[in-house]
Amino acid sequence: MSFYREACFASGRSSSNEGSASYRITNSGARYPGTFSGARTAYSFDDSGYWATQGLETLFKAYISGSVQDGPSYTLHIEGTPTGRNPVSGSAVWSGGVRAHDTYSDTLGTPVSGDARIEVDFGAVTLDVDFTNFTEGHGDMSWHDLSVVEGTFQHRDGLDTLDGAFYGDDHQSAAGTFEHDRLRGIFGTLRQPEPKQ
Repeated sequence: MSFYREACFASGRSSSNEGSASYRITNSGARYPGTFSGARTAYSFDDSGYWATQGLETLFKAYISGSVQDGPSYTLHIEGTPTGRNPVSGSAVWSGGVRAHDTYSDTLGTPVSGDARIEVDFGAVTLDVDFTNFTEGHGDMSWHDLSVVEGTFQHRDGLDTLDGAFYGDDHQSAAGTFEHDRLRGIFGTLRQPEPKQ
């Protein structure tokens, strides 16, 4: 658990059914076209994600819910009221975590986690997003020089997407969703104290 200006950051856990389920999926026009069949572990998510609170106020909740039965039915949730304005003055770092699931047919639903870091350049009104240290052998992901508009940021490139926003009166947190490579998930972060000079 981390703290910033009395903002509390917590994470939930994913649960998995260790049994095996047979599947046959035909994808057309999706990220992985073709017909896939076989057996795989069936995973279910129960509020797997991150949330931040300040006092009795919930700044945001970012989580995954759903399961794989006859096909994928995972939903990404972001709850909370975005700040609606850009952070100002200097630069700052937000850090936290990533929760995701694999979207590839043979490993569909496999839970994946990692670290999230956002660095904002207030002068240029841009930010960099880095996801690192993923489990299950996934590589790092980065988005650089994203514009910050009314406290939100996004990236669109075909099927690769990133949507995020700042939460809290003082931009204490940032959260959002992403889809990149084989992963689809959420991220949640808290603003870190500025280093002492």
